[in-house]
Amino acid sequence: MFPLCQKSIVEVAAGKSKVGLIDSGYKKLVFFRNATKYFDLEDLLRASAEVLGNGTFGTAYKVVLEIGNIVCMKRLKDVTIPEQEFREKIEVVGSMDHANLVPLRAYYYSRDEKLLVCDYMHMGSLSALLHSEQQSFLFCLSFI
Repeated sequence: MFPLCQKSIVEVAAGKSKVGLIDSGYKKLVFFRNATKYFDLEDLLRASAEVLGNGTFGTAYKVVLEIGNIVCMKRLKDVTIPEQEFREKIEVVGSMDHANLVPLRAYYYSRDEKLLVCDYMHMGSLSALLHSEQQSFLFCLSFI
């Protein structure tokens, strides 16, 4: 299905990118029990993506799927734990259910790639809201 390669590729052009993932062809996205399964790894491979930001743990992308749905994908970097340990930790995160957490929808693990997929938040990140010059978000914070 996918060729086995040594590293991943993200082609960036004019602020948009095609997300290229390397896979042996046997791994799949693992969805959490409450997540709607309307896309798969192949759909992510074909999708256009925009870099949202880079952080300590990797790069976040706004991914527009061919069917029009938008998700956020975090491509983790420098994760060197064994697959079983990764799965155990991600399963704990994926089982969390709280109004202030964006639910994790799916994850992917291979030797060269570790991905987390969650809903895309159209209003941006909490950090961007808190540190923006506009204070228009204050109306929705009930504790202020």
